Amino acid sequence: MLPGGIRRGWLLFNRGRQQVSSAKTLFDGFIHPENMLVTEKSRRGDADWSSSDKVPSLDKRARRIVNARLVTKGVRAFRAANPFVPKVHEADSGANSGGGKENGKALLHRVFVRPRPLFQHEAERGEYDCISCVDNGIMIHEGSSKMSFRIGEVKILKNRLYSNVLPVVTDDNMYANISYLVDRAKRGKSSSVFMFGMTGSGKTYNTNILHTRVPVNLFAADTCPIKLIAYELVGNKCYDLLSDSKPEVFLRVGPDKNTHVCGNVTLTATTPSELQQLLSNAAKSRETTATGANATSSRSHAVYEVHLQNKGKLLLVDLAGNEGNIETMFHTKEQMAQAADINTSLSTLKACLHAVAVGAKHVPFRESALTRVLQSALTSPSCATAVLACVSPACSHLELTLGTLNSSLKLLGKVTKPKMEEIVLREAGVKQKGPTKWDRETLISWFQKQKFGCHLDIPESMTGAKFMKLNLIRLNQHCKISKTNDQQVSRAKANLVFQGLREEAKKAAARDLALRQQLKEEKSKVVTSVDFAKKATRKPVVSSAGGY
Repeated sequence: MLPGGIRRGWLLFNRGRQQVSSAKTLFDGFIHPENMLVTEKSRRGDADWSSSDKVPSLDKRARRIVNARLVTKGVRAFRAANPFVPKVHEADSGANSGGGKENGKALLHRVFVRPRPLFQHEAERGEYDCISCVDNGIMIHEGSSKMSFRIGEVKILKNRLYSNVLPVVTDDNMYANISYLVDRAKRGKSSSVFMFGMTGSGKTYNTNILHTRVPVNLFAADTCPIKLIAYELVGNKCYDLLSDSKPEVFLRVGPDKNTHVCGNVTLTATTPSELQQLLSNAAKSRETTATGANATSSRSHAVYEVHLQNKGKLLLVDLAGNEGNIETMFHTKEQMAQAADINTSLSTLKACLHAVAVGAKHVPFRESALTRVLQSALTSPSCATAVLACVSPACSHLELTLGTLNSSLKLLGKVTKPKMEEIVLREAGVKQKGPTKWDRETLISWFQKQKFGCHLDIPESMTGAKFMKLNLIRLNQHCKISKTNDQQVSRAKANLVFQGLREEAKKAAARDLALRQQLKEEKSKVVTSVDFAKKATRKPVVSSAGGY
């Protein structure tokens, strides 16, 4: 017999061991390969998600796609109720805080948002367009669900309104809104515009539009030579894009306390075509790599400085796209290092924007080469800056889209949360038909089309559901020889009416079953989004579903 203290200690030890054993059993069951979201097969790319493998859908991106058909109906209803017409915002005034006047001073910082169209391969895997342009900003749609006390789980559509941004939807509309920066440079002032967004959202595409149209605008009223400096930032290193050998150049702080590039080549253009060619050659020299998310992904930040003789300056910056975990899942070791450098520099840019917005005493501009270049554009009281936030409409990119908008808005100073409303989505489902759903008029109409050779006497209160409950004897009482002869027909003829109603009910049930099966097949079978960034489409085709 053990002493009391030792015995109690031994019992507590055994109880703890049993609890650990139970927890281990539960944990082993949870991490069983059949219960894991991403199995070894999926990592190798051999998983067949169309089969009946027991892989639960724990991926929120995949869950959005599963409910895409219902959410798309809600988005279309919203756009039908809120039609959008593209417009050009005035240079010194605009909607809300995206532009306008505050305390008699023209706001120099503005945020434009351009959603790219939904691509065909995105629509084929079931994604819906989650971005709508409205007159007072950008609306982001998110399909979700919540629990209701009365009816259980309900599908909802979350609409987030960013009212302090200016939407642009076409090439002409984009340049018409950006061109005020070019006009400022022509008047001898400083302007800057930089493209910001996730990889594959259209930043380089919009930059190429500016490379084509800006030179024509600059030389429209003046034929003075224009100087061009172009370089790219790879990590904290800087390379000249106008030199054939792309040598490394260096950033130095000049007497004006602004950051300048040293050791680079400066070329001069005297015509619009010359400047267009120089910008095109510089863009082609930029570092690009094919990744799973973007077949022509830019792996560096490109900076184009256009200097006019009247000391006007236009700074065009094409930032590399930020990448999430899904986008980097199939990267090589080198691409992972590049993505880390890109995300680090963009994180520093966000930190600087936040510090400038809140009026912090210390702004960490020197922590990244990118922020050193953009320092004067973000802090100079005379430099007008515009951010073109390029966003993807695919619902699987929702988190990156929201991150792009929230980071861009920090340029405006005070960042307010977007207004959000929730709309309950109700699935129409299959509307049952057949005799049990008929009213008296429909029942009479059906009977008149049949060739039973008798008259059916139906009381005013009789419906199809009540009529189907009648047995053959009761039904025979309603079957008359003619409308003027109240004599009942034979039992055999009444049986024809009885069987005809049953056959019609069977046809209606078969149609309802076929419709349910069709709705079930239309539902996306995607259970994970890990393969979305496995291989990018070289030349993506714009989908005809949704968009502007």
